[in-house]
Parts: sequence; structure tokens; C-alpha cells
Amino acid sequence: MFALTLSCVRSHNSRSFSVDERFKNIKEDSLVHITGKLDSATSDVINIEVPQFDYKSKVLGVIDDIFDTLKVVCLETAENCIIGNITQMEILRDTIYIRDQYMAKGVFAFDMQGKFLNRFGAIGQGPYEFVEPTDMHVTDDAVIVFDQWQNKIIKYRHSGERISERRIPFLCFMMMELSENSYLYRGINSDNIHMPSILNYQFWHGDSTNNIDKVGLYREYNKYGTYLSWQHLVRSVKPNESYFYSDINDTIYQINTDGGFIPKYKFDFKSNHNLEHRLFDNPRANKASNQGDYISLTSFQFFDNYVLYSLRTATRSTMVLQNLITKEARYYNSSYIYKSNLSRLLFLTDPIARNDDWFVFNVRASKIKDTYEQVKTESKWWEDAPLSIIEFDKNLGEKVSEDSNDVLVFAKIKEF
Repeated sequence: MFALTLSCVRSHNSRSFSVDERFKNIKEDSLVHITGKLDSATSDVINIEVPQFDYKSKVLGVIDDIFDTLKVVCLETAENCIIGNITQMEILRDTIYIRDQYMAKGVFAFDMQGKFLNRFGAIGQGPYEFVEPTDMHVTDDAVIVFDQWQNKIIKYRHSGERISERRIPFLCFMMMELSENSYLYRGINSDNIHMPSILNYQFWHGDSTNNIDKVGLYREYNKYGTYLSWQHLVRSVKPNESYFYSDINDTIYQINTDGGFIPKYKFDFKSNHNLEHRLFDNPRANKASNQGDYISLTSFQFFDNYVLYSLRTATRSTMVLQNLITKEARYYNSSYIYKSNLSRLLFLTDPIARNDDWFVFNVRASKIKDTYEQVKTESKWWEDAPLSIIEFDKNLGEKVSEDSNDVLVFAKIKEF
């Protein structure tokens, strides 16, 4: 089944804190260290066996093997809402919140039909302005924007009105509000070199007065290279429904409202998993990656008893849907699309969000348009495809242009 809804130089400014001011509120002896190691005595860890398929095979199924319904939303493209790249997306109460960190450098709101609603804040260094929206967190009460370059957390109402802003006395690149007075910060290989107690940990927990009371998820400073993708952190406005994937030990942790990390899922890679790739200055890393020997999660989302995750080598991405109860898994190679009977224009690689029972992907309109222009006269591309799918793809191909905003694809899974 399918449905179609059509609506269609990075500056690094100097920090505001001197070295002494930056760390004056942090007391090392108050840090509570949480190693993040698996502890079977205190947690029930579910083992997930990653399917053993031929990573080098050109055909690993199509999107039809995982999804049975697609719904497409084209984001409105107008002068006040042009988005270069979607860095992050969250959905709350039928409103889509989008962060574009590098090109538009803005935070935008759209409705579920893709109509532009609002833009939060502005670029600058004045009150309630940001040099770059490094991170975003949407809660029931506010849209929170973090600017790494000014060490500033800005809160707006969903209507766009200003609420508050404050600066933090340390360096990080990601944050989330766990409760009114509970914040979680992430900083990997940061330059907080005057605080050695936090250098070896990925996350720090603090309150609204910037006091850090605990740190979590140990990693030896400057030893590991890791993806800095926000997609490794799945946030929720609901308590105890946020998760983080650590590729150092292939574990997904549940984050509680106190900032604690509870190991919940351990991924068991049987083959083609080169752990040495994660070390800095490893001469074998690039070679292994180029040979397709390194596989790691690049994104994940949960729904009921299912987890949808993306595995990636240097050359391609594979999506896996796994039933956490039966352990059965289905998967597809995102580049193998011309046999799909859902769409032969939509390359679905990483789920960027979830909305109820829909997984949400973003696809560049320019990629859709380029593919459509290349294949629209090729009868083999739609060979054996139902007429409805041909019409679906052609309507989409004619609707978007090279300059259109990204297309959002809502995909509903086939339960098994």
C-alpha cells in the first residue's frame, strides 16, 4: 500500500569564558563516575544477533521486505524556510521540528503536510541568537537550541516566543533536558583539558546552575575515533524513553531521568566487524573499511518489539528490521531499488525520527529529481511495476525540483 501527500563556512568565534571562569563551578571531587560496563546483576541485557549476510552482495532485498506503506511529505520551499541539509528532526504534536546546522543554520517548524510554520531565533551573537544551532531538543514546553560556539542554551516557546538563555562553563556539542533541573551534555575529545576527570567520559550530567554531579560511559581520551552523529542519541519527551548507542562496545543504553545509563541491548556481530577501526592512528582502519570489513550502526529507532537500524561500510548502507522477541530479521540494500513495488525513486538509508508507528526518513529532492530524469524514459526501470506505483513515482518526480527542500518519507513496517 502507499499514499502520497505533496506540499512541496562555519565560523568558530572565540569563547566568552576565560579558562578560570569556564571551570569555576565544576568540583572534581563531586563527580560520580558511571563506567557504563555491562552488569548482568543489575540489568537485563537483550542480545541482538546481527544477521550474517554477504556484505559484498549487490542484492540484499528491497524496501518492500520491511515496509508495506509509504507516505511522502514535501517540505514547503520558500524564501524564509530554505533548508540546505536536515541535521536533525523531531516530531511533537503533529509538528515537525528541523535543525539545519551548516547551511541555513536555523531551526524550523512545519506541519504534517509540509507547510512552513515558524523559524526559531536568528544567526548572530546577540540575545537569543546563535552562531550555529549545534543541537536541538524539543520538549512538551519548549524548543531548546544549543550553540556550541557561544556555549549557550536558548529556550523558545513552541510559538517562537523567547523563554530564557544561559551559558555553560564547559565545552560540549550536544545536550538534552531530562527534567526541569536535570541536563545531559555530550563531549567527545573535547578541549576541557583542565578537567581530566571528565575527559574520559562521553556524557556529563548537571543542573541548571551548571554543577556537574556525575559522568558516564567511559572511553579513554584520544584513544577512540567514533561517529559524532546525533542519530546515535534517540531522544523522547517521555521519561525513560531516550536511548544512546555506543559503538565502542556495540551497546544501546536507556537514559533515565537522573542521567544514568542502563545497558539494554547488546549487538553481537558474528563477522565483518573490525574493532580496530575505532582506534585513532590505526593504519589498518581505512584499508579494512574500503574492503567492506567494518560494519557499525549509524542510526536506530524502536517501535514496540522491533528495532530498525542501519549498518554501514565505506561503500554502502544496509537497513535491518529485527523482531526483539522472535529474533527474526529482515533487511535490504538501500541502493537496490528498481525492483520495489512501493517506490523506485526513494532511497531510504537512515531513519531520522519516529512518529507513532511510522519511521521517518529524509531524501534529497535533488537526488529524486536526478534519478527521475535519468530513468523516466527507461521502460526497464518500472518493468513489472503496478500502474499505481508508476503514477506515484512520476507524480513525485514531476513535483520536486533540484532546489526543493528535502522530501520526508513516512514508512510503516511489515510486522512479523
